[in-house]
Amino acid sequence: WTLLQPNRWVLPDPGLLTNYEFFYSSGFFLLEPGKTERFSLALLLGEDKDDILRNKKTVQNIYDANYRFKQPPLQPRVKGVAGDKQVTLYWDDRAERSLDPIYGYDFEGYMIYKSTWYDFSDANPVTDSYGNVVFFEPVAQFDLVDGLVGPHSICVGCEPIIDEPTGANLNMGSDSGIRHYWIDTDVVNGQTYFYAVVSYDKGYDTTFVRRGLYPPGDSLLIVASPSISSIEFELDRLGNVVGPGTNTAVLTPNAPSSGYIAPEIISFEHILGPGTGLIEYMILDPARVKDNYVYHVVFDDTSSAQITYSIWDVADPYPILTNQTGIDGDNSKEFDGLMMTIHNDKVVEYDSSNSGWSLMSKSNLILDVKNKKADTTPLFRQPSNYEIVFYDTDITLSTNGRPAMFRISDVTYPDAPMEVEFWFKDKEGDGLLSGDVNNDFIYIMAEDEKSWRVALSEPPDIYDTSYVFINTTVVPIDTIEVDPNFPGAEIIIDTTVVESILPEAGDILFLAITKPFRSGDVFELTTKSAYVDQSVAKSNLDRIVVVPNPYVAAASWESSLPPGILSGRGERKIQFIHLPKKCTIRIYTVRGYLVRALEHDSPIDYGAESWDLKTKDGMDAAYGLYFYHIDADDLGEKLGKFAIIK
Repeated sequence: WTLLQPNRWVLPDPGLLTNYEFFYSSGFFLLEPGKTERFSLALLLGEDKDDILRNKKTVQNIYDANYRFKQPPLQPRVKGVAGDKQVTLYWDDRAERSLDPIYGYDFEGYMIYKSTWYDFSDANPVTDSYGNVVFFEPVAQFDLVDGLVGPHSICVGCEPIIDEPTGANLNMGSDSGIRHYWIDTDVVNGQTYFYAVVSYDKGYDTTFVRRGLYPPGDSLLIVASPSISSIEFELDRLGNVVGPGTNTAVLTPNAPSSGYIAPEIISFEHILGPGTGLIEYMILDPARVKDNYVYHVVFDDTSSAQITYSIWDVADPYPILTNQTGIDGDNSKEFDGLMMTIHNDKVVEYDSSNSGWSLMSKSNLILDVKNKKADTTPLFRQPSNYEIVFYDTDITLSTNGRPAMFRISDVTYPDAPMEVEFWFKDKEGDGLLSGDVNNDFIYIMAEDEKSWRVALSEPPDIYDTSYVFINTTVVPIDTIEVDPNFPGAEIIIDTTVVESILPEAGDILFLAITKPFRSGDVFELTTKSAYVDQSVAKSNLDRIVVVPNPYVAAASWESSLPPGILSGRGERKIQFIHLPKKCTIRIYTVRGYLVRALEHDSPIDYGAESWDLKTKDGMDAAYGLYFYHIDADDLGEKLGKFAIIK
C-alpha cells in the first residue's frame, strides 16, 4: 500500500520476493458506498524522452475523444511453408471483413515484411522525421484496385486528434489487386527467416468521398492517416521467439528428404456444365495434400446477387467450402493444402478461337459473327453454342419465311441438341450463306429476340511480298538490308487469287460463345499426396553432403546476435543435407573417436540435420578434419568427411 501513495517515486526493493511488474496509482479520492468510479491506465513507451511525450499527448487526445479513434484492420491469420529454396505464405481474408468503429469497412491491402530477425531490424525500416521507426519497406504488397495508389495524402501524426506531423506517408500500393498467398524464391536453404503479413486501411482525406473510396454519408469524417495492424510473435519471458503469432511465420527452407516425390494433381476436368471460364490450381502446402482424394467444384447461380461456388469432398460427401463468391480472378480459401483461382467469363462474347468449320468440311468461307445490327443496335447475347449443318436442298424455314439449305442447333449441351429458329436475309433466294456479308446473313433467335448476327465472307487473296526488285535484279527481301522506299528499289507483290468454296452438303460450322459459370457447372479434381520412393532414396545416398565444407569461421545461415547484443560469437552450425527420412549420423575425429551422434527423423519434406559444432560432452569442436558415417538401415550407408577451419 505504501508503494501506491501519491508522490511516492521510490522504486520497490528488487530483493523483495514480490510478484509485481507495474504499479499504477492516483491521488486520493472519495469512494462512497455504492458509488462507481471509472479510470483509465496508459503504459507509455517511446524511442526516447521526446517520443514518450509525443505518445503521451496522443493518448490524452484519444482519452478526451472517449476512445473513438481509428483502428487498423484485424490481423490476417498466416500460415507458412518452407520448401527447397523457396518459402510460401498464405493467409485468410478476415482483415477484409473487419469493421472500423468510425470509418466502417475501410480495408485497403496487405504488406509483407521479411527479415532474418524477429524485430525486422534488417527489413529496411522507414523512419519519421524524428528518427522513429513507423513501418518497414515491404517485400510484397497487394492492394485493392480503387485508384488509391502511391504515398497517402495524410502523413502519420497529421490527424487533428494527434497533430504531431512526422513526415512519414505510407505507400498505399499500385492497384495490384488482392492476393492471399506469396512465394518467396529469394531465400537460402538453411537460413531462418521471419515474415509478417500486416493489413492496412484506407485512412481518410476530404477528397475520398468524391473519389468513391467512401460512401456519400461519410463526408464529415475526420481526416486520418492509414492504420497498420501490429506484428505478433510468440515470445518467452526473456523476449526470445518461441513460435509465430497470428500474422507471422518463422521458416527455414531446405531440400526435402532423399527420394521425396512431390504431391500432384492427377486430374482436373470440367465434367458437367457449359461454363467457359478457367480454374487454375496451386499446391500451397504439400504436407496437407491428401492421397487419392476427389473434390467437386460446384457452381450455383440461383442467387440474384452473384454466382457462388462450393467445394465438396466426394468420398463423404460434405462441403469443405460453401458459398464462395470470388470468381473474377480471386483466390479461393486454402483447403487441404490447395488454392484455386477462378476466372469467370462474366461477359458473353463470340469466341473466334474455338469457332469455325469441322475438319471434314470443304468450304473456305470465313465466319463473321457480330452482336450488333448493321445500324449498330445491340443484339441480345444468348450464352449458347451453335452448330450449323448444311444440306443440298431446302431443309428449314426461317421466321421471316425464307427457305434455307441449313439447320441450326443449340449444342450448349452436346448430348441434348435443340433446333433453334433464325431470321434469314437471302438476297439471291438460293437458301445459302454465299459469302456476301451485307446481303446474306442470319439472326439466331433466342427467347423471341434476335441474337447473334452470322454471315460468311469470302476468303482474302494471298499477297507474297518476300521479294524486292533492285536495279533489274529480283532479290529475297529477307537476305538484304534495304529500305524499300529508296529510289531503285521496288517491292514485288505476287498475288494469288483464292476462289471461294461455298458450303455443300455435310459441311458443319461451329459457333462458340463464352458463357459464365452457372448452376450445373461442375469441375472434378483428384490429388495424390507426397511420398518417399525407397528405390530413389537408396540410389541417392551419394547426394548426402555437408555444407558448408569446409566450415570457415562462420556460415551464411547462422543467426546474427539478438538486438542490443554487441559482442559474442552467436550460434555456429553446419548442415547435413539430402538425408533420408530417418537415419543416424555419427561424427568422428581422424583418430576414430566419436565426437557426436545425431538422430535424424523428420517429415519427408525436410531432409536436413544441423550440428551445432558441440561434442557429446557439450564442448566446442576443435578445428580440423572430421569423418562422418550415415546409417540409414535398409537403405544403406554413406561415408564422408568435412573440415572446420579457424
